[in-house]
Amino acid sequence: MATPNVIVLVLDSVRRDHTSTYGYERATTPNLSRLAKEGLSFTHAYATGSWTVPSHASLFTGQLPTKHGTHANNFHFESAPSDTLAGRLASEGYETALVTPNPWLTRDFGFDTGFDDVFDLTVTLPHPSAGDPRRLEVDAKSVQGVLESLRWMVSEQPLRRLRNGLFLKRKDLSFVDASTINEEITDWLGENRGDRPFFLFANYLDAHDPYRIGSQHNEFIEDGPHGELGVKWNLASIGSPPDVDADLLRNAYDSSLHYLDEQVGELVDSLSDKGLLHNTMIVVLGDHGQCLGEHGYWGHGTFLYQELLEVPLIVRPPGGCSRNEIESTFSVCDVFDLILDTVETGELELPGRSDDDRVVAESTGKHQNVEVPSGSVSSDGYRASVVDGRLFIRNLENGDVRTGRNGELITSEDLLDDLAATEQQALDSGEIQELNGDSHSGVEISDTRREQLEGLGYL
Repeated sequence: MATPNVIVLVLDSVRRDHTSTYGYERATTPNLSRLAKEGLSFTHAYATGSWTVPSHASLFTGQLPTKHGTHANNFHFESAPSDTLAGRLASEGYETALVTPNPWLTRDFGFDTGFDDVFDLTVTLPHPSAGDPRRLEVDAKSVQGVLESLRWMVSEQPLRRLRNGLFLKRKDLSFVDASTINEEITDWLGENRGDRPFFLFANYLDAHDPYRIGSQHNEFIEDGPHGELGVKWNLASIGSPPDVDADLLRNAYDSSLHYLDEQVGELVDSLSDKGLLHNTMIVVLGDHGQCLGEHGYWGHGTFLYQELLEVPLIVRPPGGCSRNEIESTFSVCDVFDLILDTVETGELELPGRSDDDRVVAESTGKHQNVEVPSGSVSSDGYRASVVDGRLFIRNLENGDVRTGRNGELITSEDLLDDLAATEQQALDSGEIQELNGDSHSGVEISDTRREQLEGLGYL
C-alpha cells in the first residue's frame, strides 16, 4: 500500500450528543453518519480541554495541557516542529498545510509550527489602520449617536472608514463559513498533487458561537430574528442568562451544525471525485463541545463539564472499511499516535492502553480575563478523569469531586480512592504535571486579532 495521505477536519465546538451519528433525535449530521459507515466511530472520545488552544495543542503533540504547556496560562504554542504532528509527517516526506479561519490557530500564537503552507482565513477589515466603527461607544439608534458616528467618519480617512463600515454591514468579521474553507482545500489539493503524500489540517467554526439565523443556518428554525443572536457567551454568561429563548438558541446551534455537516459531505464527495479516497485517511472530530444552558453556562472554556468534553470522532481509513464502534475510552491526545502509527505501518492502528481509567482533560482556570461572580470558578482549575466508565471533575482549588453530567458531589470513599489512584498514575507516568497559578501569557495580541477573538466571545 502506498503511503497514505492524511486529512484532519476539526469541527469546532461540536458536542457528541447533538450529532445524529451518535443517536441525537434530529438529523443534524447525516453526512458524518455516512462517513462513519466506512470507518471507525469512537463512542467515548474526550477532548483534553474545553476550548481551542489546549485542545489543538493536544492534537498536535499527543499530550495533555499541563504537559504541552499551552492553556489559559499560556496562549502560545511553543513545541518544537519535531515534536508536532505536522513536523513529524513533514520529516517523513509529507507536504503539510493548515487551513484556519480561527484566530487562535495562526502564526500569532505559534500554531503554524511544522506546517509548510498556512492559509489564514481569518477576516479583517479592509483598512484596519483607519479605525473600527464598532469601537465607537454611541447609541446607533439615537440622533445623537448617528451624528457622532458621522463626525468620527469624516474626521480622518473618511473613504477608508466608510468602506470599513460598509464591510461590517455585509460581512461577519468573526469567521468565514465552511464553503470558503472547502474552496481553499480543493484549490490546494489541485495545485499540490505531485508524488509526495500530504497532510491537511482544517478547522471549521460554523458550529461556534455566536450563532446567526439566515438562509444557510435555518434547518431547525421555523421563525425568529434574522442575523446574530445577542447573547453573552462563555464566562460572561455566568449569572447573565440569554434574553433570547433558550430553545431558539439550541435550534440555531443544531442548524449551524447541520450546515457544517452538509459542507463536510461536499468535501468528501470532492475527494471522491478526485480519486483521493482510496489512499487518504480522514479524521473528523470536535475539539471540544458547547454548553447550551446546562449548568447555567452558555458557551465553552474554563469548565470541564461532560457537554464540553464528549466529542464526535470518526476515522475513515484509506479505502474505507465496514463500520466499527470503538467503545474504549479515547482521548484527543490519542489521535497523534493513531495517525503516526497508521502512516508507519500502512494499516489503521489504535494506540493500546491497558486501562480505560485515565485523566482525559485539564483546565488551568479562567480562559478569559472577565469578571465572574465570587466562587463560581476554581482559581486553580479543574481535572477531569474517567473512572469505571464515568466522567468525574475535580475542583483543584477545594478538592471537591463532582460528576461530569449533573454535578453531583461525590462522597464515596472507594470512588474517591479510585479517582486519586488514576490521577496519581498520570502524575507518575508524566502524562500530567501539577497545575499552577501563573498569570496569563504575555503574548502580544494585535488589535485585529483582538477584534476577531472578541467576535468569537473569547476576550
